[in-house]
Amino acid sequence: MNISLFHGAARVVLKSGRKRGFIDSVVTSPPYFQKRKYLAENHPLRGFEIGRERSLSEYVEHLAGTFQDLIPWLKPTATIFVNIGDTFRNGCSLSVPWEFKRAMQARGFQFVQELPWIKSYSTDDGNVGSSRPESAKRRFTVGHEYVLLFVLDQKKYFLDKSKVSVPLSGVDPKNPQVHVALKSMGGNAVGNYGGVGKKKYIDHGAEDPSALKRRILSRKMDKMLSGDFTASRRAAWFIPTPNSTGENTAQGPERLFEICIQSGSPEKAVILDPFMGPGTVGRVCLRNGRSFVGIDIDESMVQEFRDYVMEAGAGKLQREKKGTFTHYFSNKVQERKWKSIA
Repeated sequence: MNISLFHGAARVVLKSGRKRGFIDSVVTSPPYFQKRKYLAENHPLRGFEIGRERSLSEYVEHLAGTFQDLIPWLKPTATIFVNIGDTFRNGCSLSVPWEFKRAMQARGFQFVQELPWIKSYSTDDGNVGSSRPESAKRRFTVGHEYVLLFVLDQKKYFLDKSKVSVPLSGVDPKNPQVHVALKSMGGNAVGNYGGVGKKKYIDHGAEDPSALKRRILSRKMDKMLSGDFTASRRAAWFIPTPNSTGENTAQGPERLFEICIQSGSPEKAVILDPFMGPGTVGRVCLRNGRSFVGIDIDESMVQEFRDYVMEAGAGKLQREKKGTFTHYFSNKVQERKWKSIA
């Protein structure tokens, strides 16, 4: 595995003319609009900082422009997962994720789907999960964000959902039984479904839902007879936020990024995070056997991940100064059990 870290403005690094067409997937959580300030007012890179723009249109332009600059770095099969949250002004949503989505599409990216990240949700019995508390009185407390999935080519991009499948509902994972699973899905012990549609769907060119269910049950039975008692992961992911012990409370939970990395890239892939922060995506990459390329405008964030790599026994990273940015790298990182964030 390789590690390559850049301290500098993402757009400057991405335009530096380095190796092209080698990134398998981009997994990142860029700075949100008007949420935090990471650099001092007199910092030499202050003008490149994303998130502090005066207007939403300027923010979206800068952010989408950064992704446009990374296109030459990507393989045709690349996936781009962007974790982005909304911003409220005067009690109303600014629709930040959707403005960003439109800007990305205007630059040639193809939008696959939104993947809601559910941190907390409410039932009549109470709240489940954990998310940041809010004092808003004239709107509901936000308990979710979005991961937006973009690709360069709808026909070529890599996605393997089987890597993040979930246990089949209604089945004891310690003692899975085919007949129990089939009954939980509405069939009998051998997978037959006796339901009959009440309407003549075929007269309207539509498939009878009962026939569809029989076909699905048949495929499920074949799958379970082979010993596979898993189901496809849905598009909404319930992952409560971790209790942050550090200064950077904007870091996402490792599991959120791990799902993106495991499903959106092949083994031994190279993952890019152009807004790496403390290196959460990088840590997940190393634990999953992926090489990592990280960029951040805040030197302290790059240093934090460098310290983590060295403390984990990977050795000192080499350093080279390239104009307005600094490159740290190692081509000899051994696979090992990498610790997670405390």
